[in-house]
Amino acid sequence: MHRLTTPVASGRDAPMIVDLKLRAEDFEPILDRFFEIAAPKIAALNASWDPAKGAPVFTRLGRYTARGWTEWTQGFQFGCQILLFDATADRRFLDMGRANTARFMPRHVSATGVHDHGFTIVSTSGESGTRFSRATRNRMP
Repeated sequence: MHRLTTPVASGRDAPMIVDLKLRAEDFEPILDRFFEIAAPKIAALNASWDPAKGAPVFTRLGRYTARGWTEWTQGFQFGCQILLFDATADRRFLDMGRANTARFMPRHVSATGVHDHGFTIVSTSGESGTRFSRATRNRMP
């Protein structure tokens, strides 16, 4: 274990302990459970959200709401679908993410007066061709 310090909001350094013995494989059970929980939530949002309302921005009483003045979260909405495929190889999320990106994201490319292109584009179409793991890439149709 190594002790490092990291600045915190209070301006003081806080100790951070780094366990160099940890491996990516150590997190597989936790991540498997995470994706198991995420999959139905991502599918439910896709099935229930009306894109005519804009992008889901935050929750109110457990339900996503839109703000209309900002659409930066739409890239995450569809990016999560693609990332879930990357993690699980569940083809329905790749199909869902590709279809939603193609249908809803092109209008963001030419949006002017906003600084959120990195969020809206890179998290969906910009990343979908490069972010897949080697194992997933070998399974891609």
